[in-house]
Amino acid sequence: MGSVPYSIDVHKKHIEELKDLYKALLAIAEISHENEISLAYAKQSLDLASTTLSRVASSESNFAEQFNKLNESAFSWLMETRKKYSVKDFGDVFERYINN
Repeated sequence: MGSVPYSIDVHKKHIEELKDLYKALLAIAEISHENEISLAYAKQSLDLASTTLSRVASSESNFAEQFNKLNESAFSWLMETRKKYSVKDFGDVFERYINN
């Protein structure tokens, strides 16, 4: 199953708008890529902190309680981080490139 070549015809008077749309889409792709990297770093950071804490906490008598607190805190932190780095509305990007 090969790809089918296609073309899009654009009237000359709409070339600038098409260029602006392309710039906006590139900016969105860059933002999404950077956010994916940031989210991966956040998860790595949490894993490192969790591993370090588990080594220290394993000698504690109330390990289960500490684990539950850490787990709840980590889950909340990951959810907040996900919200921060998961952009669903790129209206501001379109406004920057399309309406200028």
